[in-house]
Amino acid sequence: MAPKRPHSEVTVADTAGQKSTKNKEDEGKNSTTTTNIVDQKEEEDSASDYSTSESESDSDKSNDDDDDDEEGDEDEGDIVNVDFDFFDPKESDFHSIKKLLEAMFDEDSPEFNLSELSDIIVNQPEVGTTVKAADEEDDIYAFLSVVNLNAHKDKQVVKQIKHYLLEKIKRHSSAKGSAATANSKKEDLTAFEEIMNGRDQNKGDIGLLINERFVNMPPTIVPPLLKLFFEEVGWAVEDKKPFKFEWYLLISPIYKEVISSNADGDDEKEESTESDTTFYFHAEDELIEPLVNYKFDYKLSRNNRQSEARSIFFESGIKPYRRCFVIHQSKLKPIYEVLKRALGTEDGQ
Repeated sequence: MAPKRPHSEVTVADTAGQKSTKNKEDEGKNSTTTTNIVDQKEEEDSASDYSTSESESDSDKSNDDDDDDEEGDEDEGDIVNVDFDFFDPKESDFHSIKKLLEAMFDEDSPEFNLSELSDIIVNQPEVGTTVKAADEEDDIYAFLSVVNLNAHKDKQVVKQIKHYLLEKIKRHSSAKGSAATANSKKEDLTAFEEIMNGRDQNKGDIGLLINERFVNMPPTIVPPLLKLFFEEVGWAVEDKKPFKFEWYLLISPIYKEVISSNADGDDEKEESTESDTTFYFHAEDELIEPLVNYKFDYKLSRNNRQSEARSIFFESGIKPYRRCFVIHQSKLKPIYEVLKRALGTEDGQ
């Protein structure tokens, strides 16, 4: 399968902070994106789990300076250059996409028919992009797509997602807080319910925007994906396909640090305190947040596990949450411009 038709020159920054250019020349010519990623081929399962701590290697460092130098050499060996191509989704991508969707919903993924959701994504090649290594077309490292919640309203998975998010925002709006905060949450709840119930359906539909990737993929892959997304949505609307959206929903993976007060390692005496600070697994989502219309955080329904990484940090770990962004279609291109500037991927540079 040939890569997607290129449209312009896009710069992609790698994880080492260097820049590699995706040479998108004349229309119809194949081209690749060269970037450096951490080689996690043998850790593919953990790469799709947002709760894996990026600081895991720190716990294994030796106090011996020579050992530190050796570990530094080994770390350098884990950085590899990879050429990436952009492709339309296809049926053979089903399992790779489903795996990334499982990471998106984390422990709550059993609550959704993700096979059905994957089917929707792979069977709408008009809109959506997968990112694969240039020399292998089997493994998906990232993808961006959108699912029309109105057009697929009779699908089981769409009903599940809508019910799930409505229940989450109701709990969010009933959480304790100041009077001003409570009023703001109620206003957001009312607006969200109206949007989900088709308030603006005469203007456009609701799209679940899905932006997923392996944890070792740099955020600089996002602006090129969004650029392709805008072009494809425009073409699809011209062809009378159901991709005219008034609102977008984006589920962002976030986490909070958890500090354990248990100093002697006795699990029965363990107490923990969550930090008030929220961190993003996707760096670009922090840039997106100021531009969204509404947002609400929620806990995973099935998150009964101990805070991740306690065995690594001993007295500190992380607890995953999700943040749902509600974005009017008029905000999407400004978001793209912000990401393009911030991530150093402006055309021609």
